[in-house]
Amino acid sequence: MEYEYHRLNEGLAIYKQKRSKNYYIRLRVKDDDGRPFEFKKSLKTDNKDEAVKIAWGHYYAHKNKLTPEAFTLPQKSSIKFIADELLKVFNSDTKKINKDYARVLENEVIPELGKFKVKELERGKLKVFISQHANSTTQVQIRKTVFKHLFDLAVDLKVIKEYEVPSIPTIKVDSSDERPMFTAEHLVLLKYNYNSFIGSSKKEVSRRYRILFKHYMTFLHETGVRPGEEALNITFDDLKYDYQKALYSIRITKGKIHSKKKSSYREIPLSKIAVDAINSIFNELWDIPYGLYFICDEKLLQPRVFLFRLPGKQDKRPQFEKQFSQLCNFYKLDQKELGYSLYSYRHTYITNKLVEGTDVYLVASNVGTSIEMIERYYSKLKSVMRSEELVGKFSNELNF
Repeated sequence: MEYEYHRLNEGLAIYKQKRSKNYYIRLRVKDDDGRPFEFKKSLKTDNKDEAVKIAWGHYYAHKNKLTPEAFTLPQKSSIKFIADELLKVFNSDTKKINKDYARVLENEVIPELGKFKVKELERGKLKVFISQHANSTTQVQIRKTVFKHLFDLAVDLKVIKEYEVPSIPTIKVDSSDERPMFTAEHLVLLKYNYNSFIGSSKKEVSRRYRILFKHYMTFLHETGVRPGEEALNITFDDLKYDYQKALYSIRITKGKIHSKKKSSYREIPLSKIAVDAINSIFNELWDIPYGLYFICDEKLLQPRVFLFRLPGKQDKRPQFEKQFSQLCNFYKLDQKELGYSLYSYRHTYITNKLVEGTDVYLVASNVGTSIEMIERYYSKLKSVMRSEELVGKFSNELNF
């Protein structure tokens, strides 16, 4: 509690606290976004006249923006500061789920909430934020866990008291059990008219990325590989050829490979269409005329060359999600309404294999998931897959 208080001007005062010999300044200021907060600081003097002079010095320095850095939000109380500290923890731990937590912090929390104080992150704001960024129960849970860690660290840093931590709201997601696949019409539209999208590129580097993206989509559609971690970490060295079977395959070493061993991987056979897509990447972007044959047989290139990254830009991870949104906009497809994403290629692959009658165990093993997960999300296909047993075959003409 204060026992001495002197108002010097509107929004400016000096005061002494109990058991404190020095004066403090209280100055109402605004941050760069116009949000008001109180700047408090010890003036390090017990002399009232000296304290008044120093306080007025701070006042005019702020008013004339002579030392704006002195009046920014206290670093420890900002969400950005705590999120950055939390990132150090997630990035130092090898658990796969921590990569998801780090991605949410880097791509969502810091850019959108970083300037706020932790105490400003109340329940309503959390609900809006999570609802905007999550469209499945898994994504909701990831974000709820991220905020739990963030508040726990804030309490440990004494930025916020435990009783001040808001409860994480329950978010209902209508589409949590949906796995939207492409309609045949939209697949044809995206695939066979794609050259128009490439031709609309304004820069050469954009054109090259769109060429790479074309083959990336074909690869996802033909293999069921998860976009992101699994696909983007494939290297030239992961491509294999079995001479006895005359079969090309690819090894998935990152992402959800269901093993904690660093040497573990999932091997996927490649269809002719997938092989053609990879060869097109080598021919069009790497100028390697013999494509897969050259890579698998000669092994003359460096093994740590990423397949789905441009030559000369191997350190830059492509923003294929952004390109997919641009592609949908180009063809006037309502991506949000349709529920399409790059994962739709994986769902389309799984659905097609099940409809074709491929053994569910083989499908699950190939795409790196469990039979239970397949049955949970794709059980509605069972009646379609066995439709002939239910209604027989229709002829080309219907009689009325």
